[in-house]
This record gives sequence, C-alpha cells and structure tokens, in this order.
Amino acid sequence: MTRIKTLFVLLAIMVTTAQGAIAAEKKAAPAADKPQYRQVTGDVVSLNTSIIVVKSKSKGDVSLMITNKTNMNDAKAMKAGDRARVHYKEDKNSKTATKIVKLTTQASATPAAPKAVR
Repeated sequence: MTRIKTLFVLLAIMVTTAQGAIAAEKKAAPAADKPQYRQVTGDVVSLNTSIIVVKSKSKGDVSLMITNKTNMNDAKAMKAGDRARVHYKEDKNSKTATKIVKLTTQASATPAAPKAVR
C-alpha cells in the first residue's frame, strides 16, 4: 500500500512539473512574433504610392512599404531629395511605414541674414 501511495505522489510531481514546462514554453513563443517599432531619418531616394526608400547615414538605403494606414499628412507633397523621418514596424520579413514626417532642411529652417546697407 505504501508503494502505491509513493508511486502516485511521484506521478503527481512529474505531471505538475511537465505542465509548468509546457506553459512556460507557450508563453515565450508569442513574444518573438511581436513587431518591433523603429525609425529612420534620411534623404528620400524614391517615393510612390506603395514604397518609400530612405537613405540613412547609419542604415544605408531602407525600403519601407506604405499602406492605407500610414500617416503621412504633412508628407503628401514629398519628392525625392527631401529629408524625412519615417516611423515603421518591422515584422519577420517586412518593414511597414506607420508615419512619415517631412523635415525641413537647414537652409530653409534658418532665415538668411539681412544684407548690410552701404
């Protein structure tokens, strides 16, 4: 009788330990699937209705998909050569722009000094 009780206790411990390991394994898997949110700042190389390519000093040329959910209110008149900051989410194999902001260049941001009168 004691052997049977011992056997059931050991069996209960093994089942409990196995359930904990399986639960921990299932929780770790979804964390790897979450998209990572990033941003890139640089000059626009090309832009169309579905893709923007930004040339960054640190990341090189970065191609990003544009969707109907992409916020580009102040960037609608953007063209190649303009400076931009693009916020995007990176999934397994895709980079999707979430927000595109047109930046002002240094020349247009600071007004020219007035000329001296002689």
